[in-house]
Amino acid sequence: MANNKKLQIAFIGGGMIANAHMRYFHDDRRTEIRGLADLNETALNNAGAEYGIPHLTTDYKALLKDPKIDAIVVCTPPGLHCKIGNDVLRAGKHLIMEKPLTRTPTEAP
Repeated sequence: MANNKKLQIAFIGGGMIANAHMRYFHDDRRTEIRGLADLNETALNNAGAEYGIPHLTTDYKALLKDPKIDAIVVCTPPGLHCKIGNDVLRAGKHLIMEKPLTRTPTEAP
């Protein structure tokens, strides 16, 4: 029996890199973009409208609490990768993140 459940994706960060990734996930019939967090409300609302994202927030931790979200794509400035990435993993979500994972080797837990 085939599993027809779509992978529920959320994004933290809604800038240029995120938009490139959002296009891919939006067009992939196996995934659905469920949430987006960004501090820039204009970017948040524009991406939400373009990709039909139902859960928009300026607080990324709200996405971590959503039990329907399977994986989170972190598209923030590199200096935020380590903290946000660890928060995502601690919340039990799958993590997708571009390099660098940390700014320095000592920053890694």
